[in-house]
Amino acid sequence: MVKEWNFLRAIACLSIVLLHSTTSVGRAIGYNQIDYLHFIRILLCYATPTFIVLSEIILANKYSTSIPDGFFKKRVKWILGPFTAFALIDAFVVSYMRSNPAYVLDKFMSNLQGHYIGYFLLVIFQFYILHFLIVRYQIKTEKMVFIATTVMLLSLWFLHEELYLFEGSSSMQMISFPTWLGYFVIAFLVGKYYDQIKPMLIKYRSLLFVGLLFSTMLIYMSYSAGYADISSRRLDMLPFTFFMTLTILSIGSTFPQLRLVDLISNYSFGIFLLHWQVQRIMTPLILENTQLSANVFIAVTFLLSLTISMVIIKIVSFIPGSSYVFGKLKSLPVRKKREPELFTQKAG
Repeated sequence: MVKEWNFLRAIACLSIVLLHSTTSVGRAIGYNQIDYLHFIRILLCYATPTFIVLSEIILANKYSTSIPDGFFKKRVKWILGPFTAFALIDAFVVSYMRSNPAYVLDKFMSNLQGHYIGYFLLVIFQFYILHFLIVRYQIKTEKMVFIATTVMLLSLWFLHEELYLFEGSSSMQMISFPTWLGYFVIAFLVGKYYDQIKPMLIKYRSLLFVGLLFSTMLIYMSYSAGYADISSRRLDMLPFTFFMTLTILSIGSTFPQLRLVDLISNYSFGIFLLHWQVQRIMTPLILENTQLSANVFIAVTFLLSLTISMVIIKIVSFIPGSSYVFGKLKSLPVRKKREPELFTQKAG
């Protein structure tokens, strides 16, 4: 695995846990207590599309000209399996929080339509279908960037203006591929030509910082004008997400390979799915038993939910079939400690 991919995955994972920590604390103490974090929370929304984009970058880097046997069988197990499993887990947690066991089935059926945090897995699976079609029929994605981005922005604008394709279709539009098409095409090209792009990411890193600054200013201007939605499906999130993604890849390519980064990356799939459930149960307990400032409350929620999620994933990983719920954990390479050098010198 390319080390900067692990770096990007880890940073995106930590970002989404931090974002949801602010959400959990805001629900507990009132969002008015964390209004000063509103703009930061918007920026943190880059994490989910980045996680989705990275999956396509990796796929396109490996399979840009051919599709291996068992392509869909493998991805049904490792994508739709966890999606379905966590749709049920989420239904049980919500029913527990509401003290209404009878709500489990209704919530589970709703979750299967993408109405819970695991919706990103449906987007990823659609990307796999698009990837298969692109490779199978040798479609030139280089010519699709403008059209794909336009389709995506139109779909996002329809959602923003509440112009739905048909009655009750808003949730379907949120997760359907037209709403994410720009991400797919650009990610496919980045993955396909990653070996050529990587040196440029390092050489022109300063330009990436400039692009990141301008895309941040774009979000700030729309935020100042009243567009305050905290969502990964904002109209202005596309440029910010890609400049953030490329900037992190650029930094990660020259950043020392740390075991902690690899560890978080390895657990990231499960953390993405589990941390929200942990925070739902944990945050009210912290509120009842402590008197923390908002910032400390967020930090404690972030660290505890991250740690608890990783511990749960590790424990459950020993159960056969757990990979269909949390994804597969890879064995991290053991790094040998450097032996002290012995110098011998001949007399003479």
